Amino acid sequence: YRHLGGDRAAGIGRIRRMRIAIFTNEDHVFLYDAWRRLLPQLAKEHEVVGLWIFPDVLKNLRGPAIPFWYLRTFGIATVVRLAWRSFRAGIAARGGYAAMTRSFGVPLMRGINPNDPDVVAWVERERVDVVLITIGNVLKPPLLNAVRLAVLNKHSSLLPAFRGILPVFWTLLDGTVPVGVTVHRVVEKIDSGEHLVQRAYPEFRGSVFEAYVAIYRDMPELFLAAIAALESGKREGVSLSQKSCYKSLPTRADVRAFRAKGMRFV
Repeated sequence: YRHLGGDRAAGIGRIRRMRIAIFTNEDHVFLYDAWRRLLPQLAKEHEVVGLWIFPDVLKNLRGPAIPFWYLRTFGIATVVRLAWRSFRAGIAARGGYAAMTRSFGVPLMRGINPNDPDVVAWVERERVDVVLITIGNVLKPPLLNAVRLAVLNKHSSLLPAFRGILPVFWTLLDGTVPVGVTVHRVVEKIDSGEHLVQRAYPEFRGSVFEAYVAIYRDMPELFLAAIAALESGKREGVSLSQKSCYKSLPTRADVRAFRAKGMRFV
């Protein structure tokens, strides 16, 4: 089934136990608890062959440039609130990703870029069927082709609405589409692969941060549903938005418009 191209889902129902890898950032605010809850559930039916940690990426920003961008765009109060939540979450994690993966018997690796040849070679060598990602990197064909079935991404909007960066911010600013989340196949074109699972939060009225709390709370269930959809061929609620658009990083003018509507980032 490795070379079935865009229709690699065909025949997947015959597969019983898949080899799964995770590509993520070392985030403790949202992701740590989500992976901690998902790993034992994955292990019941599949084999998690490794968890890779990559540096955070925000479009073309890396490292210290990311918090500086938040500072320039959203202001010091927002950055202080985010930093305090990150500090508290890191303390609560008690050993972080190393301790978590060790407790579940999952190999932990660190890389610079998921497209690096050594990462691609690892995926091929480990015969990885599915990669679950929560990273900002744009994945290239060598990696996408190395994965036997699919790379699955969690995107925090009801695709095809608000493809791109900070989708919750743009969803709330626009106001015409509910806050939501999509698990989709990763293809070369950003956020354009097949939708496997979608969930809307039509009653949500909180901040951007609070929306991400709700979405990451549901992430384990959504990834499990997406893997089941790969196996069965069935799709769950995948036509929740007719809007289609791509958004990049917001400007300070966008943030002023956001706040003028009475909305908060944190």
